[in-house]
Amino acid sequence: MRWWTFDLDSDSLYVSLGDAVPARQVELPSGAVVDVDQVGRAVGVEILRASTGWDPDEIDARFNIDRADLESLKWLSLTQFQVAPGQRSGLTSRAAGEPGTDQTILELLSA
Repeated sequence: MRWWTFDLDSDSLYVSLGDAVPARQVELPSGAVVDVDQVGRAVGVEILRASTGWDPDEIDARFNIDRADLESLKWLSLTQFQVAPGQRSGLTSRAAGEPGTDQTILELLSA
C-alpha cells in the first residue's frame, strides 16, 4: 500500500496499491472499483460506502493482491473512520518517507 485517503462527506476510501498509471477500472459485485494497469494488476481501490463494511478478500480473489497490501486492506476494512464535528472531513495517509508517515489514526483524527 502506497497511501490512502478517506472522505467522510462521501464515505469513500481510496487506497493506492502501486505507482503505475491506471489503464482502466473494474467494478466488482460489491461496488468496489479497482484501478488496473495495462497488464491487469491492481494499482488502486476505491470503496464507496466504506463505513458500511467491505471485503478485501473479494478484491484479492480477483486480482491476487500482494500479501502486505492485502493485510493493509484488511486493517483498513476494520477501521472506523470518524471525524468529530468541526474537524476536517477527510483523512489521508502519506507515502513512505514523507513527513508524518508514522502518524496514527488518533493523531490524524485530532489534527
